[in-house]
Amino acid sequence: MNICFFGIYKSNDLRLNFLTREWKNFGINIIECRSGQAGLKKYWELIVKYWRLKKDFKIIFIPFPGYQAAVLAGILSRKPIIFDAFNSIYDSAVCDRRQVKQGSFKAKYYFILNKLACQFADIIILDTREHIKYFIETFKIKPAKFRQLWAGSDDRIFYPRDEDHAPGNFNVYWHGTFIPLHGIEYILQAAKILANETITFNLVGNGQTFSAMNALKEELNLTKVNFIASNKAEKLADLMNEADLCLGIFGSTPKAARVIPFKVFDALAMAKPVLTGNSPAIQELLKNEASVLLCNPADPKDLAEKILILKNDPVLRKKIAQNGYEIFQKKLSVRILSARLWEIISERLQ
Repeated sequence: MNICFFGIYKSNDLRLNFLTREWKNFGINIIECRSGQAGLKKYWELIVKYWRLKKDFKIIFIPFPGYQAAVLAGILSRKPIIFDAFNSIYDSAVCDRRQVKQGSFKAKYYFILNKLACQFADIIILDTREHIKYFIETFKIKPAKFRQLWAGSDDRIFYPRDEDHAPGNFNVYWHGTFIPLHGIEYILQAAKILANETITFNLVGNGQTFSAMNALKEELNLTKVNFIASNKAEKLADLMNEADLCLGIFGSTPKAARVIPFKVFDALAMAKPVLTGNSPAIQELLKNEASVLLCNPADPKDLAEKILILKNDPVLRKKIAQNGYEIFQKKLSVRILSARLWEIISERLQ
């Protein structure tokens, strides 16, 4: 079976690669119709490639990020389109990161693009039921179009290993992009509350709010908080292996209630205890005090208290880590998620 991957996705995208690495076992052959060009050139290149390849496949798969590609594919073809939306381009830019002013021309463009891409798609893939609910209510898309698929983690990179960290110090770890969703300011404020404890915070990443968070770190005089530059997934796994506790997201934006970030799946895959903000999305997968420890979003005092609970209770840490890893094995392994994705695609072959 030939499937066309259509769009401007990265050929080395970690999630795309781990979700499809076992597809040969299903007899699937991927035909790439991809452009790495900038500006309008990418659309012309996609059109030319599509017309050359259109007889060689039956289904079009649009990897993330693919909103423009989904619209273009819908115009070019009548073949079934599977759209891995992953998140809302409108919600991310306008509501969550606030990089685009609400009501502006660009905001309206993102809204229309988001809606059109979903209308052209036959099947839309999102990570949680809460996220699906948002798309249905905001963009008025038929519920029957949506399929749920967890974000997941590459279990060839993130897997349990012998712990490697200095004794006597409690290592709290986080990695990701510095954006409002993650609520890094609440991690820093919690670190201030815990300044007299033997706790080190290692935060790995960069992004939109990095400068502001670095300034806050200096203002709070946080000598036990380390900002580490972004790195390859293999290096993140090494750093995570040194951790006693892994953090998720703590922002209070509406999107924070709808998603489970990669960092949580990475920690589950490595059998590390996870502490994250309470949300409807996280409760779809994990249970408080059993496979995760939850705190109030945007609440540094509660976050600090929960960090101390886990620091002082190794039995609870071990229970959460083991239960979280069992859930990963049962529901989130690459084998399970790739089979689920193929099951979703196979619906259009019937």
